[in-house]
This record gives sequence, structure tokens and C-alpha cells, in this order.
Amino acid sequence: MITIMIQEAPYLKSDKAWNALKLAQTLLAYEKKVNVFLTDEAVVLARPNHEVPADYANLEELLLEIIQDGGVVKACRQALKKRGIGLDQVIEGIGEGSTAILTNWTIESEKLLSF
Repeated sequence: MITIMIQEAPYLKSDKAWNALKLAQTLLAYEKKVNVFLTDEAVVLARPNHEVPADYANLEELLLEIIQDGGVVKACRQALKKRGIGLDQVIEGIGEGSTAILTNWTIESEKLLSF
């Protein structure tokens, strides 16, 4: 199992969120078990109907493909709350995350990658 933690908001010049999601997608293609933990500013990725800037990939579509391919995606409860996002406002298939879940994933994972 590989856990990928995304902290940076999507659609920025650094493309960290895109890089993290593409890595998750590729690892799933190699039949690796993948967990994605959205925290800090990255929890806005969990909202549906992204406003995608010109020349950017649609990260909502990538997230949906990751979930459909068996990836587990969780969004930090505290980060969601801080940004006024309820669980009823996230993309179907994204679960509520917590420090306990991230700790468990970290212990069980071969690698923890942070973006």
C-alpha cells in the first residue's frame, strides 16, 4: 500500500495536486493499493464541479478515476470544517478522514508521499 497526502490547493502554478493524482492513477495501473489523503488547502479538491482554469487538467475527473479504479480517498474532517465544507458537499466516494486514519495508513503503508 502507498499513501499519498496532498496538502496544496489545486490549479496552482506548481501542479503538485495534479502530480500527486497522476502518480496515484499510475500506481493503481500497476496494481498497487493506493490511499489518497486530502488535507489543508487540498480539501477543496473534494468538492464537485471544479472550475478548471484554461490549460489545466480536470482534477475532479482524475479523482473519480482513482476512486473507480479502487483507490481510497479521504478528506480531513478538520480541514473540511475549517473551510466550511460539509461531507454532503464532497464528491461521491470520498470519505471523511482523520488523524487516526492517516496514522493507520502511515503505519500500514510501504511509503507515504506528501505533495
